[in-house]
Amino acid sequence: MVANVDILMNSLGYKPLERLDGSCQVYKVCDSSENNFVLKMPLNLKDRWYSHHILRDARAGSIGRGLDCVPKVVSYLDQADGNLPYPYSCRKRGDNRMVVLVKEFVDGVDVSNSLGIQDSELQNALYSDVRELHSRGVAGFELLSKWGVPKNIVIGDRPYLIDLGDVVFESEGEIFEQRVEEDLRNLDFIFGMH
Repeated sequence: MVANVDILMNSLGYKPLERLDGSCQVYKVCDSSENNFVLKMPLNLKDRWYSHHILRDARAGSIGRGLDCVPKVVSYLDQADGNLPYPYSCRKRGDNRMVVLVKEFVDGVDVSNSLGIQDSELQNALYSDVRELHSRGVAGFELLSKWGVPKNIVIGDRPYLIDLGDVVFESEGEIFEQRVEEDLRNLDFIFGMH
């Protein structure tokens, strides 16, 4: 698959710089002008969960357009639209399809490597943007791991939500309200860490 990843990145005009952590294939890449981006794609075509995760990330990124905490979606390519180059341009059977998401790269410190967020200005900025995302119908940012370690937040010039692939949308009903409450509890926990 690595050779195919290189072919895909080159055909899209990106050069891989490093592999990043993530549930999908996540790479820091740069374009010909040396601008850095994050490129996300499924691990394989047989597992629909990866494509679903990337679809949610792209949709939530679009809904969050204009908010400072949401890295900008640069491009979203879906095999179903016929806009991916060979070897991904051929139609696969069933729901299996290749999707690629390219987002703005955020340089900063992963909050899991720090003692939470102590700066009240950063706290207010993140809280405000998360509440705005809730009002736009997006929740469930997975801000804490199951071990209570903060995740999915990078602190650069401000806080950023870096992975929106596990979010839920307001149209999904009761789970949305549960995730709104969970997001706010998790933020309170992160802000209270010392």
